[in-house]
Amino acid sequence: MIREDPQTAAAFRAAFRRFFGVTPLAYQMQPGVQNPSGEGSLVFTGDINFADDWYSMEAYRALGSDITKNIPDPLLGILRDADLCVMNCEFSMSLRGAPLEGKYYTFRADPAHAALFQTLGCDLVTLANNHVYDYGRDAFLDTLDTLDAAGIARIGAGRTLDEAKAYRAFVIGGAKIGFVAASNAEIYRMTPGATAEEPGILLMYDPAEFCDALDRARAECDFVCALVHWGTENSTEINDNQREYAALFASHGAGLIVGHHPHVLQPVETTAGIPVAYSLGNFWFNLVTLDTGVLWVDLGWDDLRGVIPEVTFIPCIQENGVTNVAEP
Repeated sequence: MIREDPQTAAAFRAAFRRFFGVTPLAYQMQPGVQNPSGEGSLVFTGDINFADDWYSMEAYRALGSDITKNIPDPLLGILRDADLCVMNCEFSMSLRGAPLEGKYYTFRADPAHAALFQTLGCDLVTLANNHVYDYGRDAFLDTLDTLDAAGIARIGAGRTLDEAKAYRAFVIGGAKIGFVAASNAEIYRMTPGATAEEPGILLMYDPAEFCDALDRARAECDFVCALVHWGTENSTEINDNQREYAALFASHGAGLIVGHHPHVLQPVETTAGIPVAYSLGNFWFNLVTLDTGVLWVDLGWDDLRGVIPEVTFIPCIQENGVTNVAEP
């Protein structure tokens, strides 16, 4: 059993990992799992939109309804090559519901489009954003059911607050890697926060609930990735709220922070010793020509510090409904 003393705990983890090829927490999650190479990788994208009446899906249909033509190689290969691919699902998936009254942009996709995530190699989506509830409660619940049926893991939303706060963990690179998500993106709040009895997303206007979610994930995982929907739309500048929250989330155990919502790229920096990608912008969202990119993360290991992320930003471009790696 791991003792509370940090040096003793680190020494135990290191010895266990050298013998079994995985950390004690990873072994508990998947008994018998081994990872002799000790290597692992993640890839994160920005906003993606499969809404049937939106520009991106018009481009999809124009290219023969084959998503691999809208997101072709080499970018497609990058998404599929990572051990885990994470995307921001900026829409609901349902045939029910009506647009929220007074909301200018609302996005809803046919549930059949969940298969597009599978084709792209997506393993996990964040639903903590300002569009997943665009068509109301029934469509929101359909979205949860659709993703579950398709085998796409999700974070940041749920039928209750406990579900919205829950982390999802995967054994990657011999370690247990946890993911949590939350949003404070709306000036006029129309997307409900989950409660003990009502569905919704995990909100972080008051960051206490999200910090609590981070604390639990860090206590039960070797490494925690925080996905946050924040910032100022269409601004490449990091605002004071983002900087303040990034430092706060790092103090609660986040080892990597990945942001969405501004629809444009914002800097990748180090805050409190951890990498923060403040906004990955639009990944595949409309027909506008703009710079975008994906964040590739190699997971290393240090016997004292545990999981060490090495991040690489891969520049991409979205143009005429096609997103691919940008030419040098």
